[in-house]
Amino acid sequence: MKFKDLKVAFFLASNEIKRTNKLSLAIIITIATLSVINIFFTPSLIDSINYYSDKQINDMDSGNIVIEPPEETEFFQNPYKIKNKILQLPEVKGISLQYETAIKLIYKNRSYSHLIRFVDPEDEKTVTYVYKNMMEGDFISRHDKNYILIGNEVAGTYNPTFESMSLGGVYTGDNITALFSNSYTKNYKIKGVFHTKLIQVDMLTYLPLNEMKEIFGKIAVNRIAIRLKQNTDEEKFISRLKSLNINGDIFVARKRSGINMRDSLNIIKQVLSVVGLIISMTTLFIVIYINALNERKLIAILKAIGIKKEIIITTFILESLFYTISGIILGFIVLYWVIVPYFSTHPLELPFAPVKINITQNIIATYSLSLILISIISGYIPSRTIVSKNIIETMRK
Repeated sequence: MKFKDLKVAFFLASNEIKRTNKLSLAIIITIATLSVINIFFTPSLIDSINYYSDKQINDMDSGNIVIEPPEETEFFQNPYKIKNKILQLPEVKGISLQYETAIKLIYKNRSYSHLIRFVDPEDEKTVTYVYKNMMEGDFISRHDKNYILIGNEVAGTYNPTFESMSLGGVYTGDNITALFSNSYTKNYKIKGVFHTKLIQVDMLTYLPLNEMKEIFGKIAVNRIAIRLKQNTDEEKFISRLKSLNINGDIFVARKRSGINMRDSLNIIKQVLSVVGLIISMTTLFIVIYINALNERKLIAILKAIGIKKEIIITTFILESLFYTISGIILGFIVLYWVIVPYFSTHPLELPFAPVKINITQNIIATYSLSLILISIISGYIPSRTIVSKNIIETMRK
């Protein structure tokens, strides 16, 4: 289309918008705004759930990367040598050597069987933030000999999810009996109870790594958790570890977590996004089509005075773009000034974490372009249909 024709289309579109009844204009823009909010909110919410579930795993359970021994061995042969080698890498923020095994805890007439995690408390603080989520008492220290740290699901206090599987309500200072996998038995005093909201962690019990000497006769490691610095590419880091000949099963922590919902939620996001786009397209199509029907006489007059069909069609496309872009701008204002601040102060309380709404640039770009494309289609189809009719047919009601 020539620039001169485009100027004519802009002139006609702007005049038509000015002539539109103010109430009708407000309704059309409101519908477009609600469509925008719907399209942006749903994928943003799902992305936020993915983000905070991953963050919980990184912050409370395993850091970013986990290394387990090769299949043929039960323990790492030289765990401290591996630790020192990994700590030399600039991407590493912290590393924790761990040993996980089964344990049975007994308190009065209640017992609890699950996993215990032996850690160096100071190293563990560089990888996970369990120590920041104490409901009562204190985190364990390196030299604790008779103290144990337990999760809320173990203690059975503070509204646990599985109260029937817990010790039934124990607190800091209570004494419990621990039966280990090698049948070794010892009495411990509870030093603290933590609650991370990540149930697989809240079902854990912690003891200092040094305590293993008394229980098993040696210190062994069957799990290495690594926290990386922000914005480090996890897959590239794994490749780097393998290039250093660090043997074992190396994987991204969140990919083997019990709350890894990313794939399922992404499918739901795609389905809902497509449905949202279809609804928006249908809504815009109907609005523009009704608007075009109401302007049939104007279209007939424009055709009669020699205005090209392409100019008339472009006029309605520009009108459609005006409504859509107005909806996008107002939608952003509502999202960033109302919805995002609301969820920042009132997070969505899910079982594993409080979730705030994050709207990424990728979502903004993808769905804005999709809406603009839909707007063009929605303006083109109805105007093309009406313009294609002859003048007499167009004038007829």
